[in-house]
Amino acid sequence: MMDFPEDLQREITYRGGLDLPRHADAWTRHLIAQVIKAMEQYRSRVEQMYFVQAGIELKCAVYNSHEAAAFSYLSPASHPKKIAFIGVSYGFIFNSVCLASLMAARRDMLSEVGSPDLEKGSVSLTYMPSTMSDSELHALEPICNVRKAFSAFLAVRFVESIFMHEASHITRGHLGLKQSAGLRPSISGGRPISNLEPLTLQAIEFDADEGAVEEVFNYFSVVQEQLSKGAITSSDGAAIKGLESLYADSLRAAKFAFQVMYLPLRLFQHTSWERKYQAGQSHPLPPIRMLYLVYVFSAGVLSDEEFGLSTDTAKETVLSWAAECESNYMAFCGEPIDAQGLLSAWHSPESTDYIGEIQAELIRLEPLLAKYKMPVRSEP
Repeated sequence: MMDFPEDLQREITYRGGLDLPRHADAWTRHLIAQVIKAMEQYRSRVEQMYFVQAGIELKCAVYNSHEAAAFSYLSPASHPKKIAFIGVSYGFIFNSVCLASLMAARRDMLSEVGSPDLEKGSVSLTYMPSTMSDSELHALEPICNVRKAFSAFLAVRFVESIFMHEASHITRGHLGLKQSAGLRPSISGGRPISNLEPLTLQAIEFDADEGAVEEVFNYFSVVQEQLSKGAITSSDGAAIKGLESLYADSLRAAKFAFQVMYLPLRLFQHTSWERKYQAGQSHPLPPIRMLYLVYVFSAGVLSDEEFGLSTDTAKETVLSWAAECESNYMAFCGEPIDAQGLLSAWHSPESTDYIGEIQAELIRLEPLLAKYKMPVRSEP
């Protein structure tokens, strides 16, 4: 961390440092290594698209915290080198590899991938902790080779979504706005921030979610094009089939993009949402954030030219994806589907007004964020 600014070094140290544990299970170690390797690929891509022309060096790393979290950083103007940083916790990566492999190792999940009949009937858990890395859980190795490869690709997509969320905090001007307000340069969900109004902070979290959706689909379109051209090759046929299962079909790829953003929020086990609970919060609570994802995917993603679904069909499709997430989550615990958290936001008479307030706040912030927004300079 010698090249990092002092405030960034303090932030990383506060969050647990960069020395990571070595898990005893070989398959878990393999998946974690694949995810960390993919993070570097995402870093390189995003740096080329946004940061090179701005003279900013983008770095990323995994920090040693059991909490499922991430943060982004932009060096202050006083620092001699322009540095941006994205940190993802070991806990989030561990959760990702467990979720991906646990689903692939069950015959009742991911039915469209490989040969699910080869897998075990169920993988029972006594509970689903939000911080799996300090529990007895570990990744399971699927029997079907295609599903085995797919589980690695899916774990990567879990981390891709949070990486792009944090990248959006930088490229969409959120950190620049915070610096202009006299705040420290990082966005840390773990510490209270009072210099900006809670609604403003919540709005930029929703905006970063939308940015993550855009970046994920930009990257997806590139991979899909390369697959269609036969430009991605491997001596491992199962790996190619696993990649095709994830990307080749556009609607299925959109479903997986939704699910890797939805399930990490579901792990926090918030069972209800009311507007009053948002008072003073820097982040939208998980149920309303899950509902916002439903809005973004149904009204935005699935309504564009590539998918062209009607409003009603798009909504029904995305709600079926959310139901699958809920069913899978509860099946791990051997319990029937329970979507109380999402439904509490869905049925709340306050949710529509709240999201309207968020959208109005983003409109108000637009000219302020424009000063710090980073345009796309090139497409790798």
